Amino acid sequence: METLIAEVSRLLNETLCPGKAVVSAATEALDRLSRLSDFPLSLLSIAMGGENQGQRMAAATYLKNFTRRYMEGRSAGSDAHREFRNRLVQASLCAEPAVLKILVEALRFIVVADFVKENSWPELVPELKSVIQNSNLMRDGSNAQWKTINALTILQTTVKPFQKFDYPKERIVSLAFDVIAHVLETGHGWKLVSPHFSSLLESAIFPALIMNEKDISEWEGDADEYIRKNLPSELDDMSEWTADFFTARKSAISLLGIVSISKGSPVSMSGGSSSSVKRKKGDKRKGKQHYYGVLVAYGSLQDEMSADIYYSLLKALTMPDLGDVSCYPVRASAAGAVAELVQNGYVPPDWLPLLQVVIKRTTDEDGNESSLLYQLLCIIVEEGHEKVAPHSPAIVSTIASVISKFIPPIPEPWPQIVEWGFTALAKIAKVWEDVMPDEDEQNQSSNEYKSGWSTIAQTFSGLLQQAWLRSPQAMEIVTSTLPPPSCLDDASVLLEFIMQFVTEMDDVKQLKIAELLLVWADMISDWDAWEEVEDIAIFHCIQEAVHLHEKYALSSFFPRKGSASASSLPQGSIIEGFGAFISKAMSAYPSATLRACSCVHLLLHFPKFSFETECVKQSLAVAFTSAAFSRFKEIRDKPVAMWRPLLLDSSEDDVHEETEQEFLDRYAQAANAIECETVLEGDVEDEVQELELGTFGEVDPHEVVLLLIEKHHQLLLHGVVLPPQLKTRMLDTFPEYVEKKM
Repeated sequence: METLIAEVSRLLNETLCPGKAVVSAATEALDRLSRLSDFPLSLLSIAMGGENQGQRMAAATYLKNFTRRYMEGRSAGSDAHREFRNRLVQASLCAEPAVLKILVEALRFIVVADFVKENSWPELVPELKSVIQNSNLMRDGSNAQWKTINALTILQTTVKPFQKFDYPKERIVSLAFDVIAHVLETGHGWKLVSPHFSSLLESAIFPALIMNEKDISEWEGDADEYIRKNLPSELDDMSEWTADFFTARKSAISLLGIVSISKGSPVSMSGGSSSSVKRKKGDKRKGKQHYYGVLVAYGSLQDEMSADIYYSLLKALTMPDLGDVSCYPVRASAAGAVAELVQNGYVPPDWLPLLQVVIKRTTDEDGNESSLLYQLLCIIVEEGHEKVAPHSPAIVSTIASVISKFIPPIPEPWPQIVEWGFTALAKIAKVWEDVMPDEDEQNQSSNEYKSGWSTIAQTFSGLLQQAWLRSPQAMEIVTSTLPPPSCLDDASVLLEFIMQFVTEMDDVKQLKIAELLLVWADMISDWDAWEEVEDIAIFHCIQEAVHLHEKYALSSFFPRKGSASASSLPQGSIIEGFGAFISKAMSAYPSATLRACSCVHLLLHFPKFSFETECVKQSLAVAFTSAAFSRFKEIRDKPVAMWRPLLLDSSEDDVHEETEQEFLDRYAQAANAIECETVLEGDVEDEVQELELGTFGEVDPHEVVLLLIEKHHQLLLHGVVLPPQLKTRMLDTFPEYVEKKM
């Protein structure tokens, strides 16, 4: 190899001589040597370490010409080819600027053949990403092996061929934008890229934002997937270096956002992008495509918004279709931009026009577009809060009117528009409760407030009746007796809101609360999709239902005479449905176990059990004891905070030392604490968390366990085999049993 390098170096020097004969002879000699397998590697060695720049550039030039010829007959899968292309990349990463310019031209031939056409170089992209992260400018000038500017030049060489070939380019262009965004996060990177902002915006970012034929095709294929990929409703973490960007557009949005908030002056959209919006008369499709791009760009510049731009977005949100050309992507882009604005601190001059626009669009559009608008409405309600609350009755009525048209008459899964509609209604219900006036304020605006609450409660009741209470004619064609468990968490919020409105027995009858609770209890008795965010609403609704029954003695709360067993859900009772849910919750995630423990006391001691229904209480007590003891056995090897409530629930019908109101107040406080902080499985099991139990805290755990053994000794003798280690620990804990045994 050393001999070959020396010979090639001599011949390259001769090609630089003025004599034609010498040049011709040297060229012919180089052509003969080019048949050797190490020839291209020798050229690379000279290009990087030649004795002068002329020789290095001559080696790079000959390598470029050699590579063009070589790629026509090379074997892409050979070890020699893979070694050559890898060595070429490594050399390019370290080369001086004049040599780099020539080497990347040689590299382009390999990129087009291997990476673009044949997709046989999959490691190129991740390796480039790693190189850029560890290049000299990214490491604050430390002695890094690779040069940042060289790596970016290679990246440009990798991306450029996709402008000519109709090939899936999204990931490659996306990577390019992500790389530039990452570079901008450093001071050196900013200085490197900032002089090129204008051309970057006009020639790269904005072209990636405008609507194209692929957008139309993907939209017609799956609108929801298109929105998820291209128009996220929540602002992504623009500074995070991840592979989560699936499209060039999302990466371009992220890059534009970083440019707008990074060092230097904000990016103005009055340059190339706005000029791109101008169109010739009659070119409606192109104008719409560019308008779409501008709206997407606005969505990434939430920190630079003004009232004028906000109202422009509001206008775009109402843009009608242009003949046979759908403007839905434009409206969707405007919705995403508005959502990101309000989520990031922008306060509209007036919330009412925004609400009116969104609500009106939901009444005009089909299910797909309305689903997107309801997502936007949820964000508006959360961010607007007390400013939006006064308009809640009218909004609720409109939403219910729209989604009631899409609720299926038979129990099949609900369409997205119904699910998002219920989510929006639940958000509105919570906001209404949050801004509820105190007693003094209620006296001043009592009629207005009561009227609004009545309107919302009646609307919620009517909607739930349509969804859950079917006519006898519909029942004849339905095989299942239960409606689908769609939006059970949001529906639970609505049901709780209705119950909170009740002030007299006539309200219970008019709103059909007992009937709705019966169906709802049947649905939660089969609940198995345990997730804390959803389950909280169910626990709250159970507590509200028990309090309501305590005041108004709801029908169907207890089993009716002649009814079937609890397993026949349509004819079961409300309390049995609650009991089934709570028993299952005992074995769910930790915070569900704690909430279930708090509900045990509520169900066994608050309802007024008659002589006929005392058997129901005993049945619930047995079910709760079994569930609590089973859960205790699962976690007995770890000293966790759930031990005490589980043991106390296991003896709930035997230990009752405090008043019912005291117990309820304590558990309400504990539940509020749980809601303020999501409890993860590991958190509860690995840390000792104290749950305030009031006078129950004075109970001797030893006595409780002894009581359980005495009460259930027959069950233990006949059906349960205790592990030997548990027996040993029990004997160690209760030495008096050892003495008795002896």
